Amino acid sequence: MRQSLRPISGIDISVQVTSPIWLLNPYWRRRINQMKMKKLQINLTAVLVLACIIMFTVSAHKTPKTGETVVVDVQTKYVKVTPDNEFSEDKLYKFIESMNIRFPHIVMAQAMIETGSFTSNMFKAHNNLFGMRCPSRRPTTNLGEVNGYAKFENWKQSVIDYALFQAAYMSKIRTEADYFSYIGRNYAHDSSYVEKIKKIADRYN
Repeated sequence: MRQSLRPISGIDISVQVTSPIWLLNPYWRRRINQMKMKKLQINLTAVLVLACIIMFTVSAHKTPKTGETVVVDVQTKYVKVTPDNEFSEDKLYKFIESMNIRFPHIVMAQAMIETGSFTSNMFKAHNNLFGMRCPSRRPTTNLGEVNGYAKFENWKQSVIDYALFQAAYMSKIRTEADYFSYIGRNYAHDSSYVEKIKKIADRYN
């Protein structure tokens, strides 16, 4: 727009003003630029925060894999995904150790013998790793009996049951020799059972 200023000493001065007059001041131009930069930073921060929220939400609602169990604590809103019970020899040995079962290499060998190297129907169908029957005088994790032998929900429950067996009947055993002597008298149905166990146990010791 065209704006006329008051005449000075009889001279009429006219200037062409294309912006508000205060924008011509360098101070205000700096202030405006600073405000624009600050607004840009705020917008970028908001975008990053939004992206993080979206990523967290997607992760929190991730569909569990087959066999996994999702446990939600209604008070803390904590979500825990329990790994599945997929079996392997390595997982079995580590789980035996985690249960503080004594002589794990011998116990591992027992599982190998009792399941025919993990191929028996008793193991595959009923998760019985140690040829256990249903006890009448000790705690147990079994779900009942099939053809005279205990059945379990999963293989880990069978390991826990063996830990209960050890605690109930083998708490006073201190040496491998005593352990072999006990299972030879009370566990084996084969006269060569202990010798077979010893040969396999050496692989895990």
